[in-house]
Amino acid sequence: MLIRQQMRLACQSLLLVHGAGAKQFLQGLITKDMESLNSVPLVYSFLLNVRGRILADFFIYRLDGSDDETFVLETARERVGLLEKALRLYRLRKQIGIEPLLDKSVHFGIASDAEEGAQKNSASVSSDWLADPRVPGFGFRAIRKTATEMPSDEKAFASSAYLRHRLAWGLAEGEEMADQIPLNMNGDITGGGCYIGQELVARTHFTGIVRRRLMPVQPIDRDSSRDGFLVDERGKRQGKIICSHGMLGGLCLASLDIIPPSND
Repeated sequence: MLIRQQMRLACQSLLLVHGAGAKQFLQGLITKDMESLNSVPLVYSFLLNVRGRILADFFIYRLDGSDDETFVLETARERVGLLEKALRLYRLRKQIGIEPLLDKSVHFGIASDAEEGAQKNSASVSSDWLADPRVPGFGFRAIRKTATEMPSDEKAFASSAYLRHRLAWGLAEGEEMADQIPLNMNGDITGGGCYIGQELVARTHFTGIVRRRLMPVQPIDRDSSRDGFLVDERGKRQGKIICSHGMLGGLCLASLDIIPPSND
């Protein structure tokens, strides 16, 4: 596999969750079935609040050489404290360790072509690059030992490059996900068993009604999204801007009514 661009993500942080019962502990909290880590080394999941809205989004790694009760969670740096606090709250008296993993860092890579980018995860991955499980072809992630402190200009460049790539693919993370409904954010949850906040998700699945979805948006000028709303040609609001980064683009929670009907 050839990686044409790679970067270390200072915008991401890691938590180590380990100890007897760690797998079952996470299984009862998060939206992803932990058994899926038996076949793939990296999954993406949510921790919801009791109202069924996103408290934190994160990746879960099963690292080579680790036992069945040791997992690494990756989340946005600005949300890692909140995620750690929530996990500690739900841990109660279980003998499970939850602590920051400070000697390792997250790296992101973009494959040299779309075909390689669509490569599926495998339990027998030969390199440390793992396909990002959210969208086939988006990129690859890796956890590596932190050798040196990143210069500030390198941090800024990596964060900007990752942000630009992520916005182009219409993927939200961290604060952009906070207090949103998973299905609206394209987090279509299947399986996972019983978890906190599942009532709203189950009800939405039962009714089959999703009126809004997360979509990428490109402003026509630097001030076009300053009011925080997406409007149609008649001036009617059709969505809310979740984030805007000038001419880099942004993300919006848009009404599905704005999508033209298919000719099929």
